[in-house]
Amino acid sequence: MRTIQHATAFAVLSAAVFLRTLTPAYAADGTTSLAGLALTQVAALVAGGTAMLVVVALYIHRTAAAHAAELQAANERQRAIIDAIPDALFRIDAEGRVLEFKPSPDFELINPPEISLGKTVRELDLPAGLIIHWEAALKSTSRAGGHRTLEYQLDYPDGPHDFEARIVQASPEEYLAIVRDISARKQAEASDIAYRHQLEQTVTRRTSDLVEANVRLQETNRAKSAFLANMSHELRTPLNSVIGFSGTLLMGLAGEINEEQQRQLTMVQQAGRQLLSLVDDVLDYTRIESGRITALPTEFQLANLLGECLIQVRADAQIKGLGIELDVEHAPATIRTDRRLLGQVILNLLSNAVKFTEKGSVSLRATANDEHVVIEVCDTGVGIDPDLKNVIFNTFEQGMSHLSAKPEGLGLGLTICYELTRLLGGTIALDGEVDHGTTARLTLPLHLESPSTKPPAESCPEDVSPPH
Repeated sequence: MRTIQHATAFAVLSAAVFLRTLTPAYAADGTTSLAGLALTQVAALVAGGTAMLVVVALYIHRTAAAHAAELQAANERQRAIIDAIPDALFRIDAEGRVLEFKPSPDFELINPPEISLGKTVRELDLPAGLIIHWEAALKSTSRAGGHRTLEYQLDYPDGPHDFEARIVQASPEEYLAIVRDISARKQAEASDIAYRHQLEQTVTRRTSDLVEANVRLQETNRAKSAFLANMSHELRTPLNSVIGFSGTLLMGLAGEINEEQQRQLTMVQQAGRQLLSLVDDVLDYTRIESGRITALPTEFQLANLLGECLIQVRADAQIKGLGIELDVEHAPATIRTDRRLLGQVILNLLSNAVKFTEKGSVSLRATANDEHVVIEVCDTGVGIDPDLKNVIFNTFEQGMSHLSAKPEGLGLGLTICYELTRLLGGTIALDGEVDHGTTARLTLPLHLESPSTKPPAESCPEDVSPPH
């Protein structure tokens, strides 16, 4: 209606202006008004002015109607967006008075809308602390702009509810408060904190249990090592006597013996040596496991050490008809490392090669490679299963599952070789295939600069058995 009134007023004003512009044309006849106009001229003027007024009024009406329709559609879209927001919205004036309210579909306010409208925060039934924080947030927003976030808790009949209010300044005199119920989020956070606390307690308890179990395990391991060491020492004394006295009898120093007695004494001596070898392996293993073995490097001629090791297995190889080869043509003249420990490793590898080779040969060769020396023990024996290469150096692993008969020994020889090689700063590896022989390869630095010691784990006897 107001738009039509504006259009009518504009039409009247336009007509007045139109008529006034015609007056000077008729004043030239000496008249000063419209009285001198002919009736037909007045009628024409009036008809023309009326038509123009109608056209202008229709245009303004249509433009206003289209603008009103667009405005209404925009308001409806805005209302739809606001209604889709799950939060409660408050429009508040500068004094904190609630001017307008949009409820939330997810929760009910503790103060009904009909009570809240037109009242300030102080006039509502709210905790005093919340009122203070609410007013402080309004002042802070008015002073610094931006928005402020306020979290608080209210008591409902079904229990406490947590809320989050975001306050923004919509205009210099009005604020918009967006209120959301965050009880579910707070409960989830509390549950998460409780779960993490429980998990920390569980981890602490389990860690304590593991530490206690580790202490018990170390004590058990220490007792085991001490027992093995003491038992091995107690066994070595009578075994040495058995081997020594059987050798005396075999040499005839106690009188002549017949062929059967010699055969049986030989069996006794061989069994004693085999048992002594097992005892020495146990001693070596406990010594290494204790972490108290030390590599003391000295400079020596490598070829001499390799020759000495071959001499010690030559007799057993000749009994089986095996060839023995030594290749030191490309070996370094000298090497600086622990001579005794390196000799023990090489001798163990040679003994294994002779033990698992029934025909063919066993060879020992050394070559220099930059700052390292490579020592290889090769045989033409039963070989090794490729699937066992990664476990062959494990304790008590013999790696001969493809053999029909279980080989002699405890499965400690290669473990001892592996640990001693590491102590010497080198590496050891086995290559081969079943029934195609085996190659044991040592790679050691030419110069071991300083003594190398494994960290001690428990107390064990100081001596390491000599190569056997």
